[in-house]
Amino acid sequence: MLNFILNRQQVRTDERPGLTLLEYIRGVACLSGTKEACREGECGACTVLVGSRQADGTVAYKACASCLLPLGDVDGCHIVTVEGLVGEPLTLVQKLIVENNASQCGFCTPGIVLSLTGFALGSAELSYEQAVDALDGNICRCTGYVSIHNAARALCEKLASIDPDPAERLDALVDAGVVPEYFRAIPDQLARLHAEPRTPGKDAVLVAGGTDLFAQRPEQLLESDLCFLSDRCDLDYVRVDGDALRVG
Repeated sequence: MLNFILNRQQVRTDERPGLTLLEYIRGVACLSGTKEACREGECGACTVLVGSRQADGTVAYKACASCLLPLGDVDGCHIVTVEGLVGEPLTLVQKLIVENNASQCGFCTPGIVLSLTGFALGSAELSYEQAVDALDGNICRCTGYVSIHNAARALCEKLASIDPDPAERLDALVDAGVVPEYFRAIPDQLARLHAEPRTPGKDAVLVAGGTDLFAQRPEQLLESDLCFLSDRCDLDYVRVDGDALRVG
């Protein structure tokens, strides 16, 4: 049984861990704002935010391509789709997209909004250069990137006074209108959300992310016994060891 929070709603599901998050969002939760396009993690149309609870009690968010992310890897996390940002008024990112004419057909816009929101939540410096880097995974086929980058620049200017301390960042971004009010309660909700231990078999397929596996063999993995290396906290490191670079 998998437990996570999808936008404002706590989810408990027995869907197969190998189901991609995109398929769950669109096919099971019936949230159509997350778009299905390349299914190879290249275009950014399916971008969502994945928030995981940290040792200090805060929640760290990162933008992810939901077409390659298996459902089993979001156990115990907070998943944010564009529907999770909906409200009155528009969020700051959405307002700046409108004011800078940074959307045309709109197909890619939800992913762009999530990428810039993830930048605001997680960037260390909140610089324009990092905002542009955050958009690297988002392809726009009709608007052109100048207006999108203008919106990113305007966002950085609006966030120039935000406290960089991760412990203070969330409250500041709620006050600035970047994310909705309900985000304040997510750290405590995740603390009460207990991921159930999984015991994969000896022949389980090892999954570390899924960038290649879920692009090439999604049907096979849907039916397979999977072992998610994200459960192995002892492997969560990249460090220099003498003349060697060690990756967990």
